[in-house]
Order: sequence, then C-alpha cells, then structure tokens
Amino acid sequence: MGEKSFGTQEVDDFLEEILLPLYRSFLVRSASPRRAVICLTIAYQLYEWTNQARFSEEDFARRYPNEASVACLFVIIRSIVNGTRRFRKHSKATTTTRTQPGVSSRISSSFAKPLVITLDDGSELSAEDLLAEIVGFWKRQM
Repeated sequence: MGEKSFGTQEVDDFLEEILLPLYRSFLVRSASPRRAVICLTIAYQLYEWTNQARFSEEDFARRYPNEASVACLFVIIRSIVNGTRRFRKHSKATTTTRTQPGVSSRISSSFAKPLVITLDDGSELSAEDLLAEIVGFWKRQM
C-alpha cells in the first residue's frame, strides 16, 4: 500500500520538508507574490493538518494559550488565502495586498518591503514580516 503525503507523516516532517524550504525560497525572492502566496497557504494549512481542525480564534486560544498574539496573524493569512482562492471580485476578505518597489530584509531592513498587506484598520504589514512571525510560531511548536 502506498504512503500518504509522499512520506510526510509527522508535523516536524511537514515543517522541515515543505514549509521551511518554501520560506527560504521566498526569502531569496521576497518580491515574488507567487512565493509569498504559496508559503502563506502552506503555513495556514499546517494549522489544520497539525490540529485536525479548522482554524478559529477560539480553537487557537485553547490550543496555544501562550501564543495569543499569533491568532490575529492566522486571521490575516486566512483572509489572503481565501482572497486568492476566490479571486478579488468574489472575496469577502477585507485585508488587501499591494506590491511596491522594495528591498528584502536580507539586504537591509531600512528600506520598504516589496509585498505589503493593508489591514482592516489601515495599518500595514509586509509579507516578509508576516511570514517571519508565522514560521517562528511553527518552529516554537516543534
């Protein structure tokens, strides 16, 4: 009988074999919307795969009581992932994204980042910073 998930059986495997290489690839070309969306999608799906439950803020708070600030990051990611999947005209997501000239933090953190997320309150967060936070969360869980 064949294996499921091409041999990725444990959460650690998923992180080490799938998410972290995608994240490193994104960091090499942090202006790539394609790499950002793929990495965000995998980071979000890791929640459901790990917990065998759909993400909700209540479920997150129960499972990760010491990581309360991370729940809002998953809400942002869900908005982006759902907006990508349903395309803009069909999406109910209120979080928006844009691209701009920018420089990866690998070169300098003094300059603007190329992929920007505008939140409901009008504040902005770079895709690079969002992914750094969410990947850091997953590393802390392993």
